[in-house]
Amino acid sequence: MTRNRLVYRGLIVAAMACAVLGYVGLTRSGPRVTVFDARQSITFSRDDLQDRAEEPTVAFHIKNTGDTALRLGDPAASCGCTVLQEFQRVLAPGETAEVSARVAPPVIGEREVQISIPTNCALTPLIELSIAITVDAPVPVIVKNAARTEWRRVKGPGERLQLQVETIESKSEPAWICGAESDAAFLRVSPATAEEEPCSIAGTVRRRYTLQAEVTTIPEFDRCRAFVYFLDREGERIVDASHSNTCIYITFEPAFRVSPSKLYARWIRAEPAPEWTVRVWNNSESGPPSISKLHSDVDWLSLDSSERSDGFVDIVVQVNDQLRDGTSTATIRIELGDETGTEIEVPVTVASVRNE
Repeated sequence: MTRNRLVYRGLIVAAMACAVLGYVGLTRSGPRVTVFDARQSITFSRDDLQDRAEEPTVAFHIKNTGDTALRLGDPAASCGCTVLQEFQRVLAPGETAEVSARVAPPVIGEREVQISIPTNCALTPLIELSIAITVDAPVPVIVKNAARTEWRRVKGPGERLQLQVETIESKSEPAWICGAESDAAFLRVSPATAEEEPCSIAGTVRRRYTLQAEVTTIPEFDRCRAFVYFLDREGERIVDASHSNTCIYITFEPAFRVSPSKLYARWIRAEPAPEWTVRVWNNSESGPPSISKLHSDVDWLSLDSSERSDGFVDIVVQVNDQLRDGTSTATIRIELGDETGTEIEVPVTVASVRNE
């Protein structure tokens, strides 16, 4: 029994000696990795977010302290906000490589990015780096339902659409968005109303703003766009930390179309009186539109309508002898017999002269 125990102990001691000698061999030969500042941090201020020309970079330094070449593989970052620049992949003994990462800030809160680089070093097969990214005073910021594209088919003036935008703001500050404006003459936007709810970020509140946009006139073109810009307490257009999400882009298509939308003629009395054909059609449904009333505000225009088999309605507009010499203007009103009572206006201008 005693002899067996001695043999067993001898085997254990031999195994331990081999392990120690192997470890010493690994540490004495081959590449070795030394990383300087493996964990770094960067903080963005409000001015940094709004005024920077490009994202800042964070640099790590990796040194080969072994006696053979150190090979670095393809790096991987845990977040797309961090872009790694190209770096030296093979390091001779004693050489140092700089690994730079371009960092985009989070819109709110903080973020930690993990970077991993595989190596041919037995002791350090994977280099692990990290960047802690924070934003100082990250609010207010628009986080939802903004910078989106709306598409609306407009039936006529008075039609309204509801616009909503959600923000994260400081609890101690009054409401950030106080109104909005449109760059299109056919759209009027009302002031914003806000509702509050708790936010998980300390010291902040989530606000949901609702704005009403009203169509004032039928757009003149088949398709047209309007930008709605949010306004702050001073009436200035808002630019938030993300440099975007501060307007809503709306594309309008009128439900009813008329062509031409304006009429003009120069009439020499010796020639036949001017005559036009105005065509009206329905964009949203098949079949011709129903015209309930057709009239003008002058007595020198004669109007007549006829429904075509191809889904259009033609309105013949003719100037009669009651027109006086000189330049005269009029408006043709086409009232459609739909549920909205849409009215289309066509302006008319005629310059009448006796002789050439």
